[in-house]
Amino acid sequence: MELKQLNQKALYCMYVTTFCMTVVALAVITAILYFTSLFSKPIVPILFGILFIFSLSDLLICPFFRYRRYRYGLDKDCIYIREGFLWTEETIVPLERLHKIALSQGPIDRFFGLTKVIVTTAGGDAEINFLEYTVAQSITESLKHKINHIALEEKHGKQ
Repeated sequence: MELKQLNQKALYCMYVTTFCMTVVALAVITAILYFTSLFSKPIVPILFGILFIFSLSDLLICPFFRYRRYRYGLDKDCIYIREGFLWTEETIVPLERLHKIALSQGPIDRFFGLTKVIVTTAGGDAEINFLEYTVAQSITESLKHKINHIALEEKHGKQ
């Protein structure tokens, strides 16, 4: 099975998403520290500064490595997804276990023209993230045809 890499737009989407999450997390932490008067303690601003530096390094490094490691592939039997930064997660979904296929877009994904394919099985969901919309549609159609073919084989095999 040939594993495919994501489009370059996915990297930019990952950076924007990570930036938004970092800003929100730092704003919440700042508000909590401010309203609980913890900033008046001498060690708290130092710890906040360290947290800020770690957040900034995460913002600059994490999306790059996630993008470089993210791969997906389809064959006649399964869907294969590999992703991660520090810990790599590999997901293999057999096609005969699929119950539902869906496309999903968030506002940042939509801005970059990306979407994700969500496949649901009895064991849970698997997602192929950061796909161009046309690629996601072709994957969805391909999966639909493969699932229909498997269902017809099972139906004719039982008769």
